[in-house]
Amino acid sequence: MNNEQDIKTIKLLNLLNEYQELTNLHRSSFINGFLNLSRANFQSETLKFNKDSWDLRIKNSNKIIKIDDELELMDNLKAIDSEDVEKETEIKNRKIKSRNTAALNSEKSILKDPILQFGALVPKELKLSQDNFNEGLRLSVKLINLRREIELLTKELDE
Repeated sequence: MNNEQDIKTIKLLNLLNEYQELTNLHRSSFINGFLNLSRANFQSETLKFNKDSWDLRIKNSNKIIKIDDELELMDNLKAIDSEDVEKETEIKNRKIKSRNTAALNSEKSILKDPILQFGALVPKELKLSQDNFNEGLRLSVKLINLRREIELLTKELDE
């Protein structure tokens, strides 16, 4: 009994350490995202990247959080891009499988990278900012899952 409790306590301490490290990374990813966004605004003379220049038309979400036992971040844009790569590979190998290309193309037209609303040639800092915010979102989901695991382990230790 005591040995099992010691193992759970060590696991809890390791989880808490990981949680603290991820919290620091999470914080810095959002800080860097805002810094890169302000740099992009500083370098752009004609277009400012703020809410006044957003495209407010209705679009499907590129990122969805799937809720099961754990939260999972699903990137629909990457999924469609990987399907396109598979399709191109199939064409090159002459192993064309029947696919519903009309549905794939219509979904691709609805899902667009949000950075493209500012034009095809955006500053490098804006792309870095987008990467920082995407990393922050990924870390947010990871932190929530880790927090759930910590709470379950503390309940087990309390019993």
